[in-house]
Amino acid sequence: MAKKKNIPIHVPDWARGVVWYQIMPERFRNGDPNNTPRAIDQKNAWPHDHTSPLELHPWGSDWYRLESWERDNGRDIWFHLQRRRYGGDLLGIIDKLDYLEDLGIGALYLNPVFEAPSAHKYDAASYHHVDPNFGPDPAGDRAMIAREIPHEPSTWSWTEADLLLLELIEQVHRRDMYIILDGVFNHMGLNSWIYQDILKYQGESPFRDWMAVESWADPVRSRRRDKRADRDKKGAGAVAGGTGKAGSDHGKKRNEKDVHPSDSVPEMNVPDLPEPSDGYNPATPFRKGFRVRTWEGFAELPELRQDRRGIVDGPRQYIFEITRRWMNPHGNGDTFAGVDGWRLDVAHCIKHPFWKAWRKHVRSINPEAYLVAEAIDSVEKTGAWLKGDEFDAVMNYNFQFACNEFFIRNRKRTKSSQPDKRLDTSANKGSDDVPDRESGSGPDKDPGTIPDKDPDTIPGPYKGFASDFARKIEQQQSAYPQPIPEVMQNLLGSHDTDRIASRIVNSKLKSGRSWWEYFNRSKAEHGEYDTRKPTPEEERVKRLMVLVQFTVPGSPMIYYGDEAGMWGANDPCCRKPMVWPDYEYEPESVLPDGTPRSRPGRVAFDNELHDYYRRLIHLRKQHPPLRNGGFETVLTDDDRGILVYRRSYEDQEMFVAINNSNKRVSVDLPGECSGPLRRLMSSQPDGKQVARIEKQNGKKNRIHLELPPEYGVILG
Repeated sequence: MAKKKNIPIHVPDWARGVVWYQIMPERFRNGDPNNTPRAIDQKNAWPHDHTSPLELHPWGSDWYRLESWERDNGRDIWFHLQRRRYGGDLLGIIDKLDYLEDLGIGALYLNPVFEAPSAHKYDAASYHHVDPNFGPDPAGDRAMIAREIPHEPSTWSWTEADLLLLELIEQVHRRDMYIILDGVFNHMGLNSWIYQDILKYQGESPFRDWMAVESWADPVRSRRRDKRADRDKKGAGAVAGGTGKAGSDHGKKRNEKDVHPSDSVPEMNVPDLPEPSDGYNPATPFRKGFRVRTWEGFAELPELRQDRRGIVDGPRQYIFEITRRWMNPHGNGDTFAGVDGWRLDVAHCIKHPFWKAWRKHVRSINPEAYLVAEAIDSVEKTGAWLKGDEFDAVMNYNFQFACNEFFIRNRKRTKSSQPDKRLDTSANKGSDDVPDRESGSGPDKDPGTIPDKDPDTIPGPYKGFASDFARKIEQQQSAYPQPIPEVMQNLLGSHDTDRIASRIVNSKLKSGRSWWEYFNRSKAEHGEYDTRKPTPEEERVKRLMVLVQFTVPGSPMIYYGDEAGMWGANDPCCRKPMVWPDYEYEPESVLPDGTPRSRPGRVAFDNELHDYYRRLIHLRKQHPPLRNGGFETVLTDDDRGILVYRRSYEDQEMFVAINNSNKRVSVDLPGECSGPLRRLMSSQPDGKQVARIEKQNGKKNRIHLELPPEYGVILG
């Protein structure tokens, strides 16, 4: 049997330990008041209402309070949170590049910027144009796009929004920063030019094989079309192709019951979807009998078709063309003008052969391009994408899960107080040591309660103590080939999670490893989630988590606004408009159910927290051990919640000490210290001396630490 060939692994040098900042463009900053999205612009996006009145939503308004035009149509808050548009755009990002540079950011990840009707833009109409509402001339851009032949790259023009993205890229590069885009290649949206052509012409469409069609509106006509000798291959132009049998389900497990546009409304349980028409009707994106497989059953996200090689030839070539367009926009090899890489949405849903071929294409354009996959799975399973021939990294949700377990679910617990067995949740109910619960409904349990049937607690001892956290960090360093751990995106929050501080408020929830269960439970609309403003004590835990995020190996990523003190439940409440120091904001005075809060939450830019992030980032840049050094666990004490680790680079070493308990502790570190240590930074101000060097038996130096409650310190 032939041995597998070991592939040399190359990751971009610039991505090793870089600090990332994730931006959702529609919610970051409104830089241009003249490109306000209209109601008609969200046609065919959830919740399928492009006729009711819509105005630009006030940036600083109370998140759960309905505006007058929203109250007029009688729909609830969850309907309107999806319709709202705040007007964030590319010029707004350009305007705040100085803010990001001062913060210390090295690389930007933008959520989708391509043409799409939703606010989140994961339902693309095309990949070769920026959404017109992100640029200065939406009407002119749409007129220009309408004159193109979308499957013929030679007809593609550069719209004003496209050119503004190129300007953003140039401005980022002039600051010695990098930028990657969100590639959503598993599926598109109902406004996709591919879907619309298939919807209209059905089996006669030259793109009929580009999407995962499961049934046709006119099956007789389509069967007749199947007998023809692929005469439409030419009709699809240079990027045509992709014949053969539709691919089977792939990637992560789908919902038990997929929803399809042709199903009856009661069966779909989504009463606001447009009724499917008997024949083609441009007023509705659905036809009776016509079914396209959709991502996770969301009717607005029709999937591109796959065969054994992944995405089939037609859409594959289109994706390759747009990749070149955005990485080498001038066609002259000048990669300074193009994006520096891609984040790939639901990458696990596309088969490996596609990614292997696409990586070669990307690296042929820019050998230093960075590719990071959204692949939310165990450390062992994500390794399938990290062998050097597909991706450089994954969004490291396993880092977030480990932090959730140690810092949040482990609050008010020590190993000595817990038996080494699964806990009986019925015996652990108690009062919550926080202000009045403000979710509107749901039981009130002790934040430390470990939910039953949590796979992360079965079998053996509770997973979340210091020794277990250290083991997980070490596992993330050893499980992947070097130098991949250096470029892993270590995140604490994203557009698909609740905000860090709100997760601490709701510490009774699971760690997130059961992804869909946690995703749903952490949404405010489900009632049990507490949406109040976090307390100073809870913010103290957040600071401790952030200190670890910036001092363990990898590349920390900040989700926009976390450094400004934003809070919120999961999607859509983690996507509030950015909090800026030059804007005024109404307090959050209304609960999700529309009733008044007992304690309104003041909304304002948190200058102290921002300064904390800034100092951490700049400290990381100044000290090579924190950015590129090795990692070694020095001490763990599960009884007292203590963790100490060493970062070393060449002849330099630094120590990070964590007290994850609510008591002051004294710690003597094992071994000897080569020289004096000073406190470089701590998670909380504390005037007392934290570390001192003592003689042990008159010979060796030892490190003695005095750590306040819920406290972290960097020593060097």
